[in-house]
Amino acid sequence: MKSVDDLVKIASYGGGLDLRNHRLTTDALVKIASYAKGKGSHIIIDGTSKTTDDMVKIASYGGGCALFVFN
Repeated sequence: MKSVDDLVKIASYGGGLDLRNHRLTTDALVKIASYAKGKGSHIIIDGTSKTTDDMVKIASYGGGCALFVFN
């Protein structure tokens, strides 16, 4: 599994990320999303594992790059 810093680096260079199987904190996802938005990257997050407030926070920092999946 990649570190948060590795995921931030990938997103900051324009790489899209499927993070559904990662156990990342909301703060880590906010950090990744904020770097992803500047490069047009997209991140996929398991929406069932986060509260609505967490998702709103991630979405606000991500500026449209975060996709929440509900299975």
